[in-house]
Amino acid sequence: MEVIDGACSACRELFASYQTRSEMFTEMGTTYSRKIFEISEGSLAGCIICKHLKERHEEYVDWEIANGNDGFRVGETERTYRFYAIPGQPERVIIYVDVDKFEYKLKFLPTTDKDDQAFEFFPNERSHLDVGSSRAFSWATNKLQECFEQHPVCRDWKSAYEGAFLPKRLIDVNGYGENLPRLYLSTPGERGSYAALSYCWGGPQKHATTEALLVEYVKAIPPSRMPKTILDAITATQRLGLRFLWIDSYCILQDSETDKATEIGKMGSIYSKATITLVAASTKNCHDGFLNSRLEDMTYSRETRCTIRLRDEAFEDAGSLTLEVDSESQDISPQTDPLNQRAWTLQETILSPRKLYYGRERLYWICRIRLHSDGGGIRSLDRYLQTHKLFRGYDYPEHGGGFKRFWRNTIRDYTKRNLSVPSDKLPAISAIARLANPNFGWDYAAGLWRNDLVEDLTWERVPSSSAVAPSEWRAPSWSWASLDTAVEYVDKYWNFRASAEILGCRSEPLHRENLFGHLKSAELEINGPLRPAYFDGHSVLSDVHQPVGTWVLDREKPLYQLDPSISERLNASVDSCQLGWLLQHASKMHEKSSSIGGETAIAWCLTLGVGVGVFASSEGDLDQVRGLILMKASDGSYQRVGAFRSPGKHLEWFMQAPRTTVAII
Repeated sequence: MEVIDGACSACRELFASYQTRSEMFTEMGTTYSRKIFEISEGSLAGCIICKHLKERHEEYVDWEIANGNDGFRVGETERTYRFYAIPGQPERVIIYVDVDKFEYKLKFLPTTDKDDQAFEFFPNERSHLDVGSSRAFSWATNKLQECFEQHPVCRDWKSAYEGAFLPKRLIDVNGYGENLPRLYLSTPGERGSYAALSYCWGGPQKHATTEALLVEYVKAIPPSRMPKTILDAITATQRLGLRFLWIDSYCILQDSETDKATEIGKMGSIYSKATITLVAASTKNCHDGFLNSRLEDMTYSRETRCTIRLRDEAFEDAGSLTLEVDSESQDISPQTDPLNQRAWTLQETILSPRKLYYGRERLYWICRIRLHSDGGGIRSLDRYLQTHKLFRGYDYPEHGGGFKRFWRNTIRDYTKRNLSVPSDKLPAISAIARLANPNFGWDYAAGLWRNDLVEDLTWERVPSSSAVAPSEWRAPSWSWASLDTAVEYVDKYWNFRASAEILGCRSEPLHRENLFGHLKSAELEINGPLRPAYFDGHSVLSDVHQPVGTWVLDREKPLYQLDPSISERLNASVDSCQLGWLLQHASKMHEKSSSIGGETAIAWCLTLGVGVGVFASSEGDLDQVRGLILMKASDGSYQRVGAFRSPGKHLEWFMQAPRTTVAII
């Protein structure tokens, strides 16, 4: 089977034909029938369209077999597909694979050059493979102007921050190439517009600004002292018509703890007030640069793109079309870019009102209203719209419920990311916390919020992720920031009803310049039902008793290391175990706290409350008891070592435990 430019003859004809191409824009679309063996042959020969149709068909076969149709096999069976363009969005052609009661949706994105005849049918420009070209910067400048002129929300944001107070230090990019860039020291109250850079350091920067270099850099910063990503950012700032650029490594004194604490505390304001943020998402370090041609690495493109020549009604040449599997259908979304694995950059991208996003495969424009890719495609961004409303003071129903959901989703994302300096766990998210604090009047405490602290304490380590406690203290055990692990809130279909009561919560910042950053100390005083948990001398798991819940340990440390009195036969390095072993001692767990018949209390279960399922029955079958697993120290204080959940039918047993006041550190 002949495959030309990534498409077999049958698939090429589907788009090349004026008739079938026109039918794609009708309500019913155009039908496309192929034998399954033909699609398999096309896939093997390198046809991109056949390849993805085959993958979807194999998923269908697996589904049929899984549902008892063992006789179903891939063979001569013919399948009919329907190609049609989304109404009002001709730039997105969606393929539906019609297979009886099962339907798979596959998205293809057609693009072409603006001066190509094919643009009449598919008005999407091809990707700017050379993102440093004049064409690419013209596209970006037009998007910036369009944002200012046509987006009311963005226009309001521009009005609010146009001529905003300048950061303390900026790079003045004027004259780069003739006059060297230099550090600009703004005066108090000075206003202006500037760009900011979000990027991966990838290690120490040898020539970053220090107290010793400050005087020299105010005069000039030699290009030889700047890695390629920084130089590219200077070029991009110039091409966008801006004079100033803010970059953390050059605008913060890297050898001054006081200056770092002060300026990091301002980062939320710096990024949220920038005219545009340059997001170097494709780079792993500051030396890679981001204005590189995407032609240098087109492995992914060769696997997902094909080029097809079109014909008009008179069967004359009608230009060429590039058809690409949409990134939403592939594991090649912007979330897989190197920058989105770095913890620090999350707050930078969330808070920036406008972003020019340099991804591995294409260039994106992102603002409060729209996301435009340089290969076409327009979609709304609920997340950025939500962020805009939150930080402009607009609230959601339920007295801040919108912010609560936003914050927990942010923590889910943030804790999956990497930090090169473990002690930065709280500073790297502090900008969002700082901006949220005045908008909602919520009171921040070590990554949690005092206004909703009991429920906030129900965070759990994601069981599939490893958990490592840092070598140096940085947060109390009741905060997710005390661990290097991915964190989850099990709250999607639950409303929480607290049974514990917060009596006091103290968190003391290490630097008074940044109240949301590094901590010096923290302690929580809480009152609630407290039950001891016991080890039966053999195992924490019980083969006899019915499991009634899940115990999720925070750390990889075995419990016997936390409490030397426990036999090493307790292999608590497992991530989780059932609570059946806890409840089998229910009749013995009254007010005793040390040991019962040789059984030693190894932990304490503090009930925080109950999660009520949104679809809960009157019997409460969909309720869950939520609580903390604590270890008691010799000084009488407690430390969180995990969390537990148990079905609501056991709520009474948990609630009958004596209410006790404990201090958790």
